[in-house]
Amino acid sequence: MMLRVFGVRSGFVWLGAVGAAVLLVATGGAGAATVGAPVSLNHYGDVDLVSIACPLSRQCTAVSLHGLAVTFDPLAPGTPRPVVIDQRARLESVACPSATQCTAVDVQGWEDTFDPSSPGLLTSARIATNSVLFAVACPSIRECAAVGTRGTEVAFSPRSPSSRRTAKLDSYHGAQNVLTAIACTSTSSCSATIETGLEVTFNPASPGVPRPFRLEAQGHFLSLACASASLCVIGTGNANALPFDPASPSLDGITPMNAPELVSEACPLATQCTFVDDIGSEITYDPASLRPIGWHQPPSIQIDRNPVTGLACPSATQCTAIDGEGLEVTFNPT
Repeated sequence: MMLRVFGVRSGFVWLGAVGAAVLLVATGGAGAATVGAPVSLNHYGDVDLVSIACPLSRQCTAVSLHGLAVTFDPLAPGTPRPVVIDQRARLESVACPSATQCTAVDVQGWEDTFDPSSPGLLTSARIATNSVLFAVACPSIRECAAVGTRGTEVAFSPRSPSSRRTAKLDSYHGAQNVLTAIACTSTSSCSATIETGLEVTFNPASPGVPRPFRLEAQGHFLSLACASASLCVIGTGNANALPFDPASPSLDGITPMNAPELVSEACPLATQCTFVDDIGSEITYDPASLRPIGWHQPPSIQIDRNPVTGLACPSATQCTAIDGEGLEVTFNPT
């Protein structure tokens, strides 16, 4: 069998074949372990995966550009069958606040809420009539918030989407006010990124007229995750990581990363976050360490031969990434 090197970390070399297990071989000292390698979820047709959520360590749900959802055990993927949940338009994002409830949003402003353990829609409604929805977060099974073009944010109950609240989070930047990512630390506090270098923090139940804060002059904001209520990190298209306190954002924390576009991230602990980029690599780091001068970046580890499109980390020792070719790879980021 032909092997290839996936990456090196802490004295170990990852060897494996695509679609098979990878052997984590110690290069110095004793010890070895097996970890996941890229596994295809394309057993029943083309699945262009774009977003993933893992409410449990043994359950993840990914959605595709073609309106499909596929639920699988990341530790034993098998041959899960994708299910059509949206026949209207391209899905962009999914959030799963529980093992029995996920919500996805699409580019025509619709939300689709479904039970991943027993596929079938629970609700489906158009919640944004004049905006493309790019991201959704669900801090509870009763509350979700979605963001998209025209500075639009929609807070809604996934089980009763007709009772929704629509707000303009950015009325200051005209055609450039595209909200690209959202993260919620509670049902009363969410932060969203504006593509052109700003962030806005708000209460989805009562957003008022929040004032966006500029964090980077030439930013192309792609990803967002919050390690705690007082520390979130933005990943950009020009390889910068920007930590900030949602309650009091400042300009003092731009950290260059040795990576291209930081397309997705997850923070399973207040002291641990993981980025994935568009060349199939991951970088795991302590988000608090981004602020001090003299920060040294941890190694960038190759986990996939394709550009990665999404990441979820149900625990500090387990993350699952997906790509546009229908592959998933599960790994221990520590």
